[in-house]
Amino acid sequence: MSPHTGRGASHAKPSDWGTYEQAKSMAERRKFAGVGFVLTEDDGYTGVDLDKCRDPATGKLDQWAEDIVALNETYWELSPSGTGLRAFVRGKIEKTVKCDTARVEVYRSLRYLTYTGEHIEGTPEDIRPAPLTLEWLMDRVAQFAPKAAVDLTPIKLEQSPAAPTKLYQDNDTGPRKWAEAALAGVAADLAACGEGGRNHALNKAAFRMGTMVARNWIERSRVEHALTDACLANGLFASDGPGGVRATLASGLTSGIQNPHEDLRDDRADDAELKARGDQAAAVLIAKYGTRQDNGPRKTIVVDGVTIDAETGEIVEEPPCQDEAPRTENEAPRPPAGSKPIELETINAASFARKPVPRQHWLVEDLIPEGNVTLLSGDGATGKSLLALQLAVAVATGGPWIGLKPESGRALYVSAEDEIDELHRRLARIVPKLETLGQLTLVPLAGKDAVLSAPSGRDGLLKPTPIYTALRHIVAKHRPDLLVLDTLADLFGGDEIKKVHARQFISMLRGLAIEFDVTVLLLSHPSQSGMASGDGTSGNTAWNNSVRSRLYFERRIFKEGLKSIEDDADIRVLTTKKANRAAAGGKIVVRWRDGGFVRENQACDSGDISHDANRVFMTLLAQFEREERFVSDRPSASYAPTVFAKHPKAQGMNKGVLQKAMDRLFEAGKIKVEEVGPPSRRVRKIAVVDSPEGEGEASDCDYEGDSDDGL
Repeated sequence: MSPHTGRGASHAKPSDWGTYEQAKSMAERRKFAGVGFVLTEDDGYTGVDLDKCRDPATGKLDQWAEDIVALNETYWELSPSGTGLRAFVRGKIEKTVKCDTARVEVYRSLRYLTYTGEHIEGTPEDIRPAPLTLEWLMDRVAQFAPKAAVDLTPIKLEQSPAAPTKLYQDNDTGPRKWAEAALAGVAADLAACGEGGRNHALNKAAFRMGTMVARNWIERSRVEHALTDACLANGLFASDGPGGVRATLASGLTSGIQNPHEDLRDDRADDAELKARGDQAAAVLIAKYGTRQDNGPRKTIVVDGVTIDAETGEIVEEPPCQDEAPRTENEAPRPPAGSKPIELETINAASFARKPVPRQHWLVEDLIPEGNVTLLSGDGATGKSLLALQLAVAVATGGPWIGLKPESGRALYVSAEDEIDELHRRLARIVPKLETLGQLTLVPLAGKDAVLSAPSGRDGLLKPTPIYTALRHIVAKHRPDLLVLDTLADLFGGDEIKKVHARQFISMLRGLAIEFDVTVLLLSHPSQSGMASGDGTSGNTAWNNSVRSRLYFERRIFKEGLKSIEDDADIRVLTTKKANRAAAGGKIVVRWRDGGFVRENQACDSGDISHDANRVFMTLLAQFEREERFVSDRPSASYAPTVFAKHPKAQGMNKGVLQKAMDRLFEAGKIKVEEVGPPSRRVRKIAVVDSPEGEGEASDCDYEGDSDDGL
């Protein structure tokens, strides 16, 4: 976890690190299991782990470990499990050494090591050079795996200019290197995983590594050890117990082993080549005014009859299928020739019994769930892009957003509608001190090819484009907490009417959200029918059904007969149209002011729905009094909530909402009950309480009976 935000962090991102005091403070506030230290090339330290060398019940060390500690050269402490030892050595070993059979690990850099502070009595309390200790360790490694040992003559323990980082040994090649790097990455991500998602993250990491164990690219014991250490670091070992962690780890590994990883050369380019392509595409994409230049004919390669763009990997042309017989109308689609059967993961629900219920995390409480896709729709010129940009600023600066407090972090704003100069102008109005926006990154795509996925091949299904590949590279590099995509019309290359295209596109974005733990806010325009009905939908129901949350931003309109009337051109309403993880139907009223949107009358009531209901009730009551039509506070033919709910100016509010408004207004002293009529036939009616003279102007919470401002 980051000591700055308390959220997921990476051992490879210096911006996620902090001082010991910062880490300790965050760990105490969030009740984390402890803190840790990231080894880097220039810190001057080497980390040592001795595994399974201590009996936690008696505290007795294995003889070989006791002999090494007895050299008494540097600081030693207990490992988090209590079954191993850890030491820190001043100076850098030449390269990282890991030997499971010797139960010895010596780390040079790019490693997160937990720090327990449980000092081994009799060893130094400070970190010192330890040449004899390292020499003994290499002798032990050589006994078990001669090729793994490092030549320590001379021992490189002095600080020197940074050398290339290596997470694997020089004599390893191909898949072994890739598997070691993959394990380092998933272990670091798992160690940084917070409460609520740790068990799922462990299962996912174990499954991925199991596919490589099946190919003998890496030892199962190596994976088990690294992922167990990560669970000790993130607190899962303490909350679920050793048995729970081992069960989840075994389940994930077993499933992965049953699905061996494909050959690397079949589905990925060389790591360096892939990174170079991503860097090149990202640089072009985020260049302020850059455009792609064609320097001659397109360079292509042909693989098994398929023509591929040599630079981007895009499929240019596929040959027609000669051998496949035509499929009958009712025949199910056939799997591709030679494809392997897919096995789906299964989880026994009883395994949840001893696990804590995961807490729902929100980017904006009860409005935008974290790590998922939310759809924000609104007609052109309503200001949804501005509203989304304000949210990105609030996340990046830790400030408020229309009266709400989003989680703070990094934000990435992809704009395919507004050019960079317009974004500059808007940001200057939102945040005069632009130098505070270091956590906000813009990706200007206006006027450029911005399509993230488009139909491809004979089946017409969506395929990611090179633009999506470049965007994914940027997300992987910046690790934003919020990703705003503006807008669907520019980024989606499929058919909005086709449900399969809608589901594919949202699934692609959900995959991005889950992989990088980023909240995606996708902006869209409603259809004509969606605007007419007020539900803000677009294309087909799959857009609404595929997202977990959908918001609609619109002007405030009410009906009077057959006419639609906008009472205030600066007012907008943000409505929760769908919320799988909170209550739907909530409304937030905002006003455009000084280049941005601000919450309207927020201080009057705890919620805008209540505030609107109060205004509707008071406006209708004033109208009925002018027309000498009486309404009652008691259930009857003239019961006010029932009568008002049927009125055209009720804005769709039902009897229950207006009944609560009536109760609030009685309690606030805004309305009262009067009796009118002859003594023999007295009738109860609700009346507006007159404001005492001399109190001055009405506050924002007062309601003017002859005004329609509330509508």
